[in-house]
Amino acid sequence: MLVWLKRFWLSFFILFALLFIGHYLWIEKDKLENHLTLNPHYLWIAVVLQILFLLLTAYLWRYNILQLTPLKIKFKSALMQIILLMIGKYLPGKVWGMFARGTQLKNKGLSWTEIISLTLQEQFALVHSGAILAATLWAVLTQELLWVCIAVLAWLSIGLGRVLLSLSFRFYNVISRWFIKKEIEGLTDLPLLDITAYFYLIIGFVTAWSMLGLVYSGVYFAFVNALFNVELILWITLANVVGMTVGFFALFAPGGIGVRESVSTLFLIQFMPLEQAIMASLLFRFWTVCTELLAGILLLMVSEEKTTTTSLEQ
Repeated sequence: MLVWLKRFWLSFFILFALLFIGHYLWIEKDKLENHLTLNPHYLWIAVVLQILFLLLTAYLWRYNILQLTPLKIKFKSALMQIILLMIGKYLPGKVWGMFARGTQLKNKGLSWTEIISLTLQEQFALVHSGAILAATLWAVLTQELLWVCIAVLAWLSIGLGRVLLSLSFRFYNVISRWFIKKEIEGLTDLPLLDITAYFYLIIGFVTAWSMLGLVYSGVYFAFVNALFNVELILWITLANVVGMTVGFFALFAPGGIGVRESVSTLFLIQFMPLEQAIMASLLFRFWTVCTELLAGILLLMVSEEKTTTTSLEQ
């Protein structure tokens, strides 16, 4: 029985995640208005950018691993792990995607302490880059001197990357003492990204955030009869950066559902009517869920094929 579970746990994990995603789509399907239009040109742009976004995030995860561990991971493995992370966040608890991804790395020889270190540094850089981009966009949109200064300071904070990472490790150990009554042994002794590697990672994630903003802009112009507007693209990008970051910290909401849409709507109403902003936020969520559902199905097919091949070889 244990051998059977070890062989098929990944398939079960993906199936459960896909069930939760499908359930969300089913109960929310009537919230979008029926008079949405379709512009295939913008739709194709969104599809291409979504694929590029997925490839970029996989590249950044692989870059993180290569910088911090001796593991020579292939890009395909990194891509599959990113998909695991994406679909796992819809399971209650939100950490199951990280756990599933970590199990893959554990099977390749890394310790759980090393895996936690990799995840913390990746997630911290993701949030840090989101804050930098959000401050920059707000400064551009409001053109207020205060926010220009804050945006400049946000970019300069990259130089404090190692200090901030070290503090995040200590903060994580404080949380560990609260919840599991002990620290993660050896966590603070593991290597941190050097300043150059951290800078590259931040630039990579800023690019990924910006690309995702263009994806949602493409989705908006594809399904809403609206004229192309650069300022609108900036507001959409800002709304989703802040909404997704806040949703990331909302541990009670699988995938940040509800929290992300509420925050995004608060920013979008700066440019459009409330009803249209709510519809746009729901449209972005539907796009996200559908693309992650497709990615999960692809991962399930690949994992099943791999399992079948392994069984035949044995």
